[in-house]
Amino acid sequence: MMRGRLTWGLVVVLILLAVAEAMLAPHPSPRFPWHDVPGYAALIGVGSCIGVVLLSKALGRWFLQRPERHDE
Repeated sequence: MMRGRLTWGLVVVLILLAVAEAMLAPHPSPRFPWHDVPGYAALIGVGSCIGVVLLSKALGRWFLQRPERHDE
């Protein structure tokens, strides 16, 4: 129950920060159409962070972890 509340709290904070960014700090000279999308940088940052964590966990599982052996 607490994990769900924490997740929703973080989602709300992310949305509020994206709205604040769009209203208070627009991109000074947008060169691409997606620079005008509110919260684009926040979404790219969160997505990249999740991707790096998942990739590092997968690489660790594949290359670093060994099966458990019971020595007799």
